[in-house]
Amino acid sequence: VRESNEWEGWMSLCFVRDPANDPSFSAYFTKEWASRLVASIHNLLTTAFHKMPLPSLMTASHTSTLRIRRLEATVQELEARVDALNAQLRLGGGDGFGGSKSKQ
Repeated sequence: VRESNEWEGWMSLCFVRDPANDPSFSAYFTKEWASRLVASIHNLLTTAFHKMPLPSLMTASHTSTLRIRRLEATVQELEARVDALNAQLRLGGGDGFGGSKSKQ
């Protein structure tokens, strides 16, 4: 790298009075270059994050959320069944367990 002249200009950047007006660096101070840089970084990070596996904590959280939703659905189904059985009992339609009321 010492023998290469391509880094020489970049090493002198901190000594240039006005890099935005210096012919070697002026291209890097335009709005177009800045917006291209932002787009490139966005694309790089998007690609990197899409190829990475989910962290264990997020996977566990997602699994817990799914389990809670299934349990909530089960609770709702059971509550509806209890309501139906209670309605049968009120109407005298049996004991709610498939048998009939025994009258003595």
